[in-house]
Amino acid sequence: MKNNILLFTAIILSIFIASSCNKNSVAKQGVLRPLGMTTFQYGSHYLGDDTNVQYALRSSTINLKDFEFYNVQIIGNFVDGYPVDGGPEFINVTSIKKIK
Repeated sequence: MKNNILLFTAIILSIFIASSCNKNSVAKQGVLRPLGMTTFQYGSHYLGDDTNVQYALRSSTINLKDFEFYNVQIIGNFVDGYPVDGGPEFINVTSIKKIK
């Protein structure tokens, strides 16, 4: 009986942990650049090189200007409803750090 209770508790806990994981969570790295003029209308910055926008970025908690032109690792969430207008995927940045 005690083993059944432990097994049941473990199953419930596993289901809870799996359901609380954010499937939109993402970690990426690259050079962070200001976005400027684009054919799509979202994001303040992007990860990529001079000619290739890999991911459009925004953040309401981090000043992305402080990281412009640095190689960075970002952690964030894909924004629902994007990409649009032929643009890139859109990430809301929640954490960022400079990398070498």
